[in-house]
Amino acid sequence: MKARTHFLTGIAALFLATGTVHANDALPPSIEDEYCPHENEALDPDTQILYQPADNDCAHRRPTTIITFTTTGFERVFREIKCRFTEIKKLAETTYRISASCIDSHSVVSPTKNYVIRFDLQIIDRDLLLTYLSEG
Repeated sequence: MKARTHFLTGIAALFLATGTVHANDALPPSIEDEYCPHENEALDPDTQILYQPADNDCAHRRPTTIITFTTTGFERVFREIKCRFTEIKKLAETTYRISASCIDSHSVVSPTKNYVIRFDLQIIDRDLLLTYLSEG
């Protein structure tokens, strides 16, 4: 019986070490808010977006760009895009790697589009920096 216990413990340790088995980490509730994209010349416009909490100026001037983040996903109401986080892995104190399953039902002339995205989310004070990752 003791040998079996050691064997099972060894297999569990191997799965944990290789990342085959892992629990989702949780995002802090403090990210739950409406955000607007903020231009920043230091960022790569093809892969990075900085979001800041939405203020009245953003809400009136650019309401279609508002994105609502929760601990389980995000949504762009005006574009009818909804994403649910399928995996959250904490990389550092304020940085997370996220996979999300998304639905884009914006177009009235084409069918609903389902897709998966992967990105790193860095929390910087009250701002959120998203760095989109390649498919591979």
